[in-house]
Amino acid sequence: MGYKKNYSEFVQAIVNKHPDAVSLFCKAGMRLKPGDVGLVFDERYYSTETVKALTKRGCMDSNHCPTALADMPIYLKSANHPDRRDDLRKLCGQPSVLRAIEANMVAERKVLGDNAAANSNRPARVKACVESYLAEGTDALMREASKFNLMGPLTYTPRQCVLAQLNIFLISGSPIGGSRDSAVSSAAMKCCSEEHGPMNVSPGQLDAAGQALSMLR
Repeated sequence: MGYKKNYSEFVQAIVNKHPDAVSLFCKAGMRLKPGDVGLVFDERYYSTETVKALTKRGCMDSNHCPTALADMPIYLKSANHPDRRDDLRKLCGQPSVLRAIEANMVAERKVLGDNAAANSNRPARVKACVESYLAEGTDALMREASKFNLMGPLTYTPRQCVLAQLNIFLISGSPIGGSRDSAVSSAAMKCCSEEHGPMNVSPGQLDAAGQALSMLR
């Protein structure tokens, strides 16, 4: 059928909606990679005949079903399309898949709870961080900052963030906070606020997972 026997050609047969070719690939031992299941149900490439060819030959089974909360859009995008929705239900509406999604929801609720607790303590953590830099003294920090290479690290650690801010102050004389003492305070506040930034507490992924479970049941 014009396809070479390799995985990229297998995927191309799926994209081209050629179920007979897909069936031959499967018969030859080809198996869909779990990360590509979204491609099968993409509205641009979906074909119920292709799904049948994949499942009949064991190229795709419930082990391919997404269970990570970040992957729930694969289900939700098919919710209003009866053929895609029904094929996904047959494939992924298995107890093992549902339990895995539910387990990830439990884990996500704990993460969000921990994040909410961390956010409530954020002001105190930022304050303690700032005070730790102020306790080192302006002169000591300025001496260290004067030796800091702005072009060195690609990304800054929290301490390097402070040193970079103070190095800019020393080089340009730009009063990021006015005096040397206020420059240290401003640099510490900026970098400590970034280090102890607000944690995600959005229930968006939980909501999506709940909708996906309702669709699959």
